[in-house]
Amino acid sequence: MDTLTAILTPSADVVSGEPTTDTPADDQPEPQRTLGDVLADAGTAAFPAVRLTGSGAEGIVMGRTTMTAEIAFAGITRTETLDQPAVAVTDPARQAGLLRSALGAIAERSRLDQHRLGHERREHGRVLAEIRAYAIERHRGDDICRDGLDKFLAEFNLAPYEPTFRVRFTITGSYLVRGDSERDIIRDGSYAGIDLSRVDDVVEDSEDFDVTIDGADEISDDD
Repeated sequence: MDTLTAILTPSADVVSGEPTTDTPADDQPEPQRTLGDVLADAGTAAFPAVRLTGSGAEGIVMGRTTMTAEIAFAGITRTETLDQPAVAVTDPARQAGLLRSALGAIAERSRLDQHRLGHERREHGRVLAEIRAYAIERHRGDDICRDGLDKFLAEFNLAPYEPTFRVRFTITGSYLVRGDSERDIIRDGSYAGIDLSRVDDVVEDSEDFDVTIDGADEISDDD
């Protein structure tokens, strides 16, 4: 083939319509990195800083699983998948700012968790109190025997049923006093009391009584 023929004859790539493949390998674009790649590079580093290139959001990775990562952004913590594009934030000043924001998000989440936990505990206690009250009401209505009630309350770690009774009593008696004045003897008699120390299960300071001295009769001379 002479020189003129070579110039006028199209190449095989032009005839076939296929693009040429002689682009240098160094000019090929690098594959897009994912959040999983960034975390793999970070290894065991604590709290790496990342940027999600899709949204531009930056944050601190607080934890990770095989499929997701928990990232603290400014004022919020979200779970993100590892297959989305991301890059590492390497600027020390930017890392420090992201860490401060992450601490704020953690503190707010802790506050909300404590509030929610307190509410759940109160609600749990309220439900248990209602269950206990219902069982006691059934016992008072003779639907549940006392032994069955005690076993039920113990099974669910509820406070035992210990009803309180008002005990009424009458004491009649007398005592001897040496003295000169009947008036003084009657007046001092108001200090008389009762001793409940040997009575079982008495509620402390629950006694309520009134002492009235009916009279004082002289029964003998001084001897």
